[in-house]
Formats: sequence, C-alpha cells, structure tokens
Amino acid sequence: MVNGNLSLKNRILEALRNATSPLSGDQLAELSGVSRVAVWKAVQSLLESGYGIESSRHGYSLTKDLKDSLYPWEFGLQEEHFSHFRETDSTMIQARNLAQKSDEKGRPSQTDSGEPYIQIVTADRQTKGKAQGGHKWTTTEGSLAFTVVYKSPLPVAKSGLVRVAAQTALVRTLKQFSKRDFFVRWPSAVWSEKGKLAGILDEVSASGGTCAWINIGIGVNLTNSPNIPGTDSVFEKDAPVSRKKILELFLEEFKESISIMDSKELLDQWNSLSMDFGKEIAIEETGEKYIFKGIDSFGAALLETRNSERTFFPGSINIKRNKK
Repeated sequence: MVNGNLSLKNRILEALRNATSPLSGDQLAELSGVSRVAVWKAVQSLLESGYGIESSRHGYSLTKDLKDSLYPWEFGLQEEHFSHFRETDSTMIQARNLAQKSDEKGRPSQTDSGEPYIQIVTADRQTKGKAQGGHKWTTTEGSLAFTVVYKSPLPVAKSGLVRVAAQTALVRTLKQFSKRDFFVRWPSAVWSEKGKLAGILDEVSASGGTCAWINIGIGVNLTNSPNIPGTDSVFEKDAPVSRKKILELFLEEFKESISIMDSKELLDQWNSLSMDFGKEIAIEETGEKYIFKGIDSFGAALLETRNSERTFFPGSINIKRNKK
C-alpha cells in the first residue's frame, strides 16, 4: 500500500534502494501511486540533487546513493520540517528568512498538541557561517551545520534556556556516537578534552516581552577541525559518520531537554557537563579571577570570589580559560 504521507522522492528512492533489478517507469508509478510523468519529473529532480539514477531499456537503477544526505525527503514523515542547501551563506540567515515568512503567514507558535513548532535548516557548505560575538564559523568538510527554528511563546528572559537545552542535548548526542567525553562551556560551546568542536549561536525575535521565534544555529566539526589552535573534531578523519543519524538523535534529545526547561533538572544537567564548574576562570576584559559556579535559571554565568558573587549574561563578558 502506498503511504501518501511520504513524498514521491522518498518513495522512489526507497523503491530503488530495495530493488534487486531495474524498475520500469510503470513499476515505479504503480509502487508510488502516481503517473509515469510524475515519476520522470521526480527522477530528474533527484539527479539534479546529486543522486545517480541510470535509465536503460530495463528501467531505472540507483547507481550512486547519497548515503549521508540531509535532503528533506530523507527524513520520511518529518520531511515538511526540513530545508536543505548544498551551499548557502549561512543556515542562520536562511532560518531567519524562514521564520519571518512564517510570521507573515501567521503560522502558529505551537502545534495542535501544544508542543513548540520546530523547523530545521541544514547545509553541506556555508560561505558565511556565523559564530558568537560576530565571529566567523568555519564549516569544515563533512561538518554538521544546521539551524533549529524554535517557535514558542516563551518569555524573552527565558530565551537563553533554549541555548542551554541545545548544549546539553548536543553533548548527550555526541556521547552516544563516540566513547569520548564531551563538555559544555559557557556561554555556547561544546568541547572535548582537546579543544572546541561545536559552537551554538542563538537569535531571538520578540515583541512585548514574548518571543516570536528563537533560532539556534549549530556547527559541529565531525571528522575535520579548522586550522585554528584549540579546536578538535568529534571523530577521526575519514571515520564512517552519519550526519543524518546524529541530527535525528539530537532533535530527540533537544525535545527532551526542552521538556524540562522550566525545572532545575536542566540546570543540573548543564552544570554536571560543564568543563569549568568549580574551577578558576578569568574575565578577558578586566583580568578579574573568579570561580565558575555554573549557570542560573536564565542561563547566566555565576561567578564567585571570597568576597562576592556576580552574575553575567551572555555577551557581557568573555572568559579566558585553558583546556581542561
């Protein structure tokens, strides 16, 4: 039986992947529940996207599969939540455009079930990847680069917790694919014991103290790290890695973190994963030294000396620190 909820490209790819011999246009049309013309158009689109599909008198054969593709149709029933670019300036820029168009169309900030509305923008290559503080993010070959468009009527004061949720979710995700240890670092990075391997950038649109949307841009060095001191990658070069599986698991973990965003549990998780918790750090701008005591219920840093305790929000200071 044809699953009408799956896109035609998904149905054709799955049919070709499972076939032991070429499939004719008529066979694909019957399997997919569409006309031969629709099959031909879908095949041409897949060819343009980089898949290898050979046409002969015997039918169609899949000769080159994009096994690590992040195209929307690769996500099955979740396809409508994904947008993919083989190359773009920045997933953050594309996500902002998507969020703004969503606002113009009056798309609700929650689903019918009351869950936050989420869209994901992915890219194979970014020419103007963005990082915190206006810095550039270098998208290495094989990186996982994406932005989550998160729509929920969240108070602006709590918006930083979405970034906190993303950090903890990313660490949990990477730990399930690698035997290595990974850590969060305030305000928005993920590190290994060797260096920084992922960055998170958030952008908020709000009115009247309530968020319209929060975009969370994430870049992960999977098998290559940029030629920058203090950086690392999750896996060794050329390791067999599935960006799709990592992204799918991250989204599950992210939703789990979001579900406990209003509880102390999320803060405890973040603090337990912090590389700097209980250690001395210094503020770059002043040279002042403090003990890093984790984050508060707004995602702000808690710094302590013998005589004082201070709270700093992301963007107000830069922390100077060494590796673990």
